[in-house]
Amino acid sequence: MAGHKTTTEFDSDLADRFARHDPARVLAQVVAMRGVLTEYDLSARAAAGDNALARSTARATLAALNPILAHLATTHADHPDYRERWRPRSSWD
Repeated sequence: MAGHKTTTEFDSDLADRFARHDPARVLAQVVAMRGVLTEYDLSARAAAGDNALARSTARATLAALNPILAHLATTHADHPDYRERWRPRSSWD
């Protein structure tokens, strides 16, 4: 029938989609992002702590992570909870 796909065509389309959006890769990306956010959280806590060396190291880590996280967050810029103040500034500004 014209306009209808065969099972083989659906299977091929699904295989192509999985190749582009491999579920294992997507889950690995989620795990990696959670790791980055955990590092941020740990650094934020250390930056507020009593140990001067840990505070200094944590502040440097936060300074490095802030622009990276701002760029990564732009993938959700179309979400209603996204805030424009989170949008990264150019390093050249």
